Amino acid sequence: MTSAEAERRLATDLLGERLHLIHVHAPEPVRHARDAVRTYRTNPAPDAPELSWSGPEQPALALDTTAPLSTTVNALCTFAATALATAASP
Repeated sequence: MTSAEAERRLATDLLGERLHLIHVHAPEPVRHARDAVRTYRTNPAPDAPELSWSGPEQPALALDTTAPLSTTVNALCTFAATALATAASP
């Protein structure tokens, strides 16, 4: 089990149904381009940790950064509205 998986399990244990894992998928070249820590290191230490790119096994919502922005925003807003409505109902 990776540290990310252990942290997700702990969060799930603590928050239960209040936790909604959302996976934002981006292609590998995009992820590396956005990795500011690695980008600005001219000589990273050989033992510098790599960022974990693993997503949750069963996310409540999966977003794809290659989709049009309006599609992603609509999906996120719909999900949030549904989650909030469900949380508010007895």
